[in-house]
Amino acid sequence: MPIYRRGFPATHRSLSDARAEINDWVGSSSRPERMPDSIAADVDVVITELAANVIDHTSSPWFGLMIDVDSDRVRIEVSNVGLAELVPAVEQWSELAVDDRGRGLRIVRAICDRITVGGADMGTTVTCEIDLANTDSSAVLRATE
Repeated sequence: MPIYRRGFPATHRSLSDARAEINDWVGSSSRPERMPDSIAADVDVVITELAANVIDHTSSPWFGLMIDVDSDRVRIEVSNVGLAELVPAVEQWSELAVDDRGRGLRIVRAICDRITVGGADMGTTVTCEIDLANTDSSAVLRATE
């Protein structure tokens, strides 16, 4: 499957447009047979939460989206020109403090098998991976293991 990659203005309207475009792309004839509808829905939730964080919590004028699907996993990247130091630690489930604001990162962490935050002075990228081998169990079950 080809890689989806595109940038959008950091507005909620653009996020809505991005979600519609990505849903069309995921549902296209190039969609791998191993990617069930539940994973397509998970991809939509991850993109929505991470891009909304860029829009609501950074001064970045844009957000970039990348989705790469192969036979083993879906990799999602959301990037912006905000600083990585401002992103809460999300690599491990236990690193999300109970009193951290909002539930978006907890939702993303529950869906994704791996999540990393990378960045430099000029931007931040949050990368999430969903293993397609784990599609027999729900995200909630994976998060509680």
